[in-house]
Amino acid sequence: MNKNNSQLSIYILLPLISYIWFLVDSIASLHLDWGGDYAGYLLQAKSIHNQNIVEFSNTIRKLITLTDGQRYEFAQTPGNWGYPVFISFFEFFHEYDIKKLKQLNLLLHLSFLLVAFKIFRIYINQFQSLMFTSLFAFLPIFLEFHYKLLSEMLFAFLMIFGIYMNYKSELYKQNWYIYEAIIFGLAFLVRRQGALWLIVYLIVSIFKEKKISKQSLLYSFYFFLPFVISFITLRVNPVGNISSSAGEWSNFTTPNIDTLIFIFKEIGFIATRYPNNISAIFGVLFFSFILFGFLKEPNVRNTFLIFYIIFHFFYSPADTQRYWMPIIILFVIQILINFNSLLGHRLATPILSILFLLTSIYWLNSFADQRNYYLTSNGPNTESFVELTEFIQFQNENTLFIFHSPRTFYYFTNKKSYRLGDTVYANSIFVCEKGLTSQCTDKRFIKLDSIKKTNIFENESFILFQLNNE
Repeated sequence: MNKNNSQLSIYILLPLISYIWFLVDSIASLHLDWGGDYAGYLLQAKSIHNQNIVEFSNTIRKLITLTDGQRYEFAQTPGNWGYPVFISFFEFFHEYDIKKLKQLNLLLHLSFLLVAFKIFRIYINQFQSLMFTSLFAFLPIFLEFHYKLLSEMLFAFLMIFGIYMNYKSELYKQNWYIYEAIIFGLAFLVRRQGALWLIVYLIVSIFKEKKISKQSLLYSFYFFLPFVISFITLRVNPVGNISSSAGEWSNFTTPNIDTLIFIFKEIGFIATRYPNNISAIFGVLFFSFILFGFLKEPNVRNTFLIFYIIFHFFYSPADTQRYWMPIIILFVIQILINFNSLLGHRLATPILSILFLLTSIYWLNSFADQRNYYLTSNGPNTESFVELTEFIQFQNENTLFIFHSPRTFYYFTNKKSYRLGDTVYANSIFVCEKGLTSQCTDKRFIKLDSIKKTNIFENESFILFQLNNE
């Protein structure tokens, strides 16, 4: 590629990255939903700084188990410690300011794009690599996760970085496997799916060498080294309590045709943004390409992708966008490898340029359609919730509140709450969100019809009912 084309490709990429910065600084800093995972992570990070990790862990566990009579799928108690440790490491920068915390996601995304570009360059020229990298700067699911203080961006970066180390080990025959194992070990501390990489690595190694080699043992040692160091340092299980939670592997079910179709739709939806049968077709195509690559060369990467997908056939299909996000770029890399010879044709770059232009416009438009939700759904950032918080500060510290997101409530108010299950604890205060009709939107409220209630606070968005059920 000549110098002019090289410069042109750089001029194309830089505005795309600048656009991401603009999105994060202008919109993402304002949004917080009621999902409790981010509040749980922030509470865990603060407990590291306050050196009360064990005490905090017990508090959150008791808080969650106050809700009885239903599965605890709404919360880990607590979750993996990898992301909280990452947050606490940069506390000097963010000091738990939401806007600065979300800038960490941007840095992770930019790092992810840099590593992805390095992998693309192994197989295709610089201009094509920059185009594919830029598409992942625009992929809506990545832009959406700039709004969320969750572990997906960190997990995605560690997975792609580990894959890059695996490529270096394979292509350059150097001892990169030590760094590769440590990186995947860190990914395991962030999300438990990371353990699958080690399982696949050992299976492939044993299959090829017909024994457990010295390198496999060393690889396992370095993989678990972050776990051991974290356990010694934190004095708690670094992967959290094994309980069901969105995006994690802990709730397996028997697969059926409806589940499989749903999963293929979710895979295809990431690229098509259509939640219908068109998405399912793309999902099947993705899986077919991965299966073809596995049959052609059953190395660790290809086997990992096959195992990852098949495991999900047995997994409860909840919050699956979070599940697929960290590995979607691996699908694309595998497809590029399979069609590498075609990408070298002189017509490839003009065709890819047109597809890049159309896809990026379509993805940006799809993302823009969701902006209203992120601008209007701000949960604890609203003035109404601030007013509610100020009011309940005068309540007894032993008072129990009923709220649909206990960890978020605890993080912003330092008051204990529980989701309404079978047990209604005496003299609880029900925190009711109001809908457009100024009525309670929590369907669980109907359970309290037989209990005497007193309205003790009301503003634009909330009503507080003191329950008299002694």
